[in-house]
Amino acid sequence: MARISTKATSVFLLFLILGISNFTNGQTNESPFSDFGYPEQSVIYGPRAGTVFYFKHKPRRDYENSYVHLEIIPSQLIEKKQSTITFLVGDRPILSTFIGQYSDTIRVDLPLKRSDMASGFVKLEVKSNLFLRDEDCRDYDETGIWLEITPESFLLENFISYPKELPTWTIEEFLPEVERILIPKESLANQLEVASYLHYFFRERIGVNLPVEYLDKSNVKLIHRALVIGSGTEIQKAFSEEKSFGNTAGQGEIKMHYTSQTDSLTATPFFTSSMLLTGPDVSSIEKAIQFLFNSDLTSSALTDHVKVNKSVEKTLQYNYTLKNTYNLEELGMDTEMMTEMGKIRKNLTLPSYLSKATLRSLQLQLKINHKPVSASESGFANIYINNDLIGTYRMNESGILQVQVSPNRVTFATGSYLGIEYIYVPAGGICNTNASEFYAQIDPLESFLSPVFYRNTPLTFASFPKNFEGSPIEIWYDYAVSPQEIPSISKLIQLINTRYSGQSGFYFPKINAVSTANQVADGNTNKVLLTASPENYNDIFKEDQYIRFYKDSISYKSDEVKRFFNVSYGDDLAFIQLFNHNGSKFMMVSNQARNTEAMEMALNGVQDQFLTNSGNVLISNPKRYFFFDLRFKTVLDEEMDSQNRFLSFWETYRLFIIVVVIAFIIVLLSYIFKKSESSKKNIEDAR
Repeated sequence: MARISTKATSVFLLFLILGISNFTNGQTNESPFSDFGYPEQSVIYGPRAGTVFYFKHKPRRDYENSYVHLEIIPSQLIEKKQSTITFLVGDRPILSTFIGQYSDTIRVDLPLKRSDMASGFVKLEVKSNLFLRDEDCRDYDETGIWLEITPESFLLENFISYPKELPTWTIEEFLPEVERILIPKESLANQLEVASYLHYFFRERIGVNLPVEYLDKSNVKLIHRALVIGSGTEIQKAFSEEKSFGNTAGQGEIKMHYTSQTDSLTATPFFTSSMLLTGPDVSSIEKAIQFLFNSDLTSSALTDHVKVNKSVEKTLQYNYTLKNTYNLEELGMDTEMMTEMGKIRKNLTLPSYLSKATLRSLQLQLKINHKPVSASESGFANIYINNDLIGTYRMNESGILQVQVSPNRVTFATGSYLGIEYIYVPAGGICNTNASEFYAQIDPLESFLSPVFYRNTPLTFASFPKNFEGSPIEIWYDYAVSPQEIPSISKLIQLINTRYSGQSGFYFPKINAVSTANQVADGNTNKVLLTASPENYNDIFKEDQYIRFYKDSISYKSDEVKRFFNVSYGDDLAFIQLFNHNGSKFMMVSNQARNTEAMEMALNGVQDQFLTNSGNVLISNPKRYFFFDLRFKTVLDEEMDSQNRFLSFWETYRLFIIVVVIAFIIVLLSYIFKKSESSKKNIEDAR
């Protein structure tokens, strides 16, 4: 009979008591602005420049005990005694102050109220009224006037402690509260596909990268703000109260689960909340996940228990369908009203799915509603593409500016943007302080963008996933995937879905385990291969792959030179390469060291690059990534560029060329006829 140490038992009980006691206390979280998708630091320019931040609402946030901490450094050229700064939360003025009341750094704490939340967000706005030292007239183009919002700014959130009464969550309300995904260890291999789909749902719809953990390592009684996925049998085994849950054939289920606990120190009761997603088999579980992706269904299901018998069938063929024309609202562009004096500008980023389709040019039609500009005033709108001035247009008393632009000599890439700049000078000049403020707004429904694409899509990361269209896409893996590696598979699904969702919807690739190396080469599908043993595929892919792996080294080749470089690496690196094999396209992701950070960084490289031609080989470590292009560049690229330039020229001027050729032929025939008649007459006269 095994002996149990009384000391070990005491320590365990102490940790359990303290753990349950802490479990009932509220939590505090300090989040920098970068956690909400903003740069680590923001700089605003101009005498009256401002900026706006939006913080997503969290149901458990204790607004009355939360606040925004701002640290702002002003330009040294500012006259601090005269300059002011104003802070608004949810359009509610919180503080207006002279900058001179602070030292070199402005430090303020702005309290929040629950009433500040609107449409799921809390809005923070910073406005300024800044003056230069000894200025006679305000220069609205002065770039020396600025305020820097430093990385030391943050949102401090206090969260409400665990409820002392039974919660009444609906499924839609609880989804943003989920902090981790739990899955039984025995079923991970069998349910890897649906677990990856579920993680992708939280990436795409909730905007969070959740950790994935084994259910077996958690104390079921203390599971809180987690989503548990598993078969009905596994769920019932872990949660004995949930009898007959998830047993109905062909039916997926989602249900809220609550447990009642007692604080061991205060004897105060409290409740924990979690969500269970289950079904008798994988296909039933997938039905429940597909239900979550339909926002109309989740928002209309005002309940804590849903049973799903049917769902949308997955599309096998991967299509990258694009429209001929979009309005700016469809493109998700921010066209809110802009107000200021002098010069103001806003950049609207083009969706990456346009540039990945090898965007050649675009036709732009804008309708801008603006303050009427009288004959005694001056008003202009400048249109930019990637900081290249495309056109300048004068505004008038009508208050409406219609613009049509067709730029041809612009290089487009991921991150390309449309720039709108307004310049307004009131009557009496820029120094007229009594003039009313200028305003302008692009009409998002009456403004249109028509993209024009190259016909060929190169096999580079910059064009992924457009270059994988036309066949089903599958993800294959040849190692036992751990819970910590599921976010990487989820990131791949996100990359594959970088396309116009309004036309195509979500694409869920099949995820398969590799049994034999030859299995990967079978079928008429394009594949993403996740491998920890890339050397096993050398005899299959042969010279098609650009990187060949051996036990202790790596060999590179290009389309111009055979194997030209052989090297051994000491660091844990991840490699991604794109190549063709037997009519299929492959993205081979090699991670021999199973380094999850290097893998995540490599996938970030595929997603975040801003180059027009990022190449077909990527190498990464946990901190950075590098691109290489090992294709046959000197011939292939020149041939493609020449072809594209000819096609562009022909499509633009073909009608004009045809008319000129016909006119030339008519003139030539007329000249020949007249010459013939003249010669004939000369011969007759000579006779």
